[in-house]
Amino acid sequence: MKLSIIHFAFLSLIFITNSYDLKNIARTPHKDRTLAFYICAYNDLSPFADRNLNQLLSIGSTAYANFVAFVDIRKPNQTKVAKIYHIEKNNLKLLAEFPNVSSGDANTLLNFCRFAIEKFPANKYDLILWNHGTGAIEPNIKKAINTSLLFKFNNATKLIELDRSIEFLEYVYNMGNATDERGSCFDDGASMYIKNQQLGQVLDTICRESLHGGQFEFIIFDACLMAMVEVLCPIKNANNRKGAAKYFIGSQEVVLGSGYDYSRLLSPLISQPLATEDFARHIVTSYSKTYHHLTRDYTQSAINLDQFDLLEKNINDIAQLLIHGLKNQKNRSVKKTISYAISKYLCTHFDESTYKDYNSVLINIRNNISKMELNNQRETNQFRNQLTDLINQGCDIISRIVLINVAGDNLKNAKGISIYFPENRIHPSYPSTDFAKLNSWSSFIAHFMAS
Repeated sequence: MKLSIIHFAFLSLIFITNSYDLKNIARTPHKDRTLAFYICAYNDLSPFADRNLNQLLSIGSTAYANFVAFVDIRKPNQTKVAKIYHIEKNNLKLLAEFPNVSSGDANTLLNFCRFAIEKFPANKYDLILWNHGTGAIEPNIKKAINTSLLFKFNNATKLIELDRSIEFLEYVYNMGNATDERGSCFDDGASMYIKNQQLGQVLDTICRESLHGGQFEFIIFDACLMAMVEVLCPIKNANNRKGAAKYFIGSQEVVLGSGYDYSRLLSPLISQPLATEDFARHIVTSYSKTYHHLTRDYTQSAINLDQFDLLEKNINDIAQLLIHGLKNQKNRSVKKTISYAISKYLCTHFDESTYKDYNSVLINIRNNISKMELNNQRETNQFRNQLTDLINQGCDIISRIVLINVAGDNLKNAKGISIYFPENRIHPSYPSTDFAKLNSWSSFIAHFMAS
């Protein structure tokens, strides 16, 4: 589905209601869990939003969990009106209407989360961002892109396959509605979306104020390409670097418009409360059960954010060492080895080929490290040993922080976390990401291209 772009223009927008007063809405009884669904479907995803809402209705709030949803759906020949619902079994209980609100505005998400936490008290809170996604790169798109058109049906296998002859960003630009800038939560009506780093600012405010320094259990992206270090970075940086959530759940790859099967995903909450790790495992495995018989092009991972700092440091250390190698290489051997390691036919990548599986990048460099030579043998041996140690550490960190991941046969070596690694050109939006500002990876890419 889904393509994520979060245009967080911080307007001083306040929810405007008709006959509904949010302050007068009664608090529900305390439950174990509240799931807040932020459904941004004032775009080409609107038919899928109706489908997913019907799945939510088939389960409805249970004795253990409340489902509350902000819904902005485009309806033909209807005035734009966003709504908040308490989702009961077979009943959408309307709580509020907002005729002048955009789901692509950061304050709309902020106010919805505040409302959900205040009016639906619980031991645990989960936030599901249902929208389009572009991962680390955020083109200045004026309307949502129908990423389902990137898939085609294979009559021989009877499976849906990604057409990998069309790259994601190339497809975006060929649509003729993007310029060289950059996100999630697309609102075609307002031509707005939320930037990834601004999402971090919203989550920081929610955690500090509404959750009193606490965290969401999950930040779940029902969207394309979002399981990237660049997306996780601002989420982890929120809440005084404690992190806005315990776990991130999302896809490394483009996602079909149907997204999650929420009836399957939520069904365990009918009979029992679920521990966070158990629920995370269920969400990922239920995704696999939904798609394994439909396509070979899917991924899903649950990532423990508590130790994400370790991965960021590993990436930074590797980047700095590779910069040293590029500056002191013999016969461009370091550049050539890295180029080979990240090549399309060797490295696990996704429909946007600049998005590489980080574990695959590391393994491929390690397997070809003997080809890297510096000015003399002593320097070469020291460089190879240090790089091998760091790569081993990186692979170990990935195996520890990725609680669970699944992948279709075409992406069987994907291990749950992607990173941006272009070969020829850095997208103009990338240097302004939180990750690029804080980590040496962006500098390494620049040195790699210049060497």
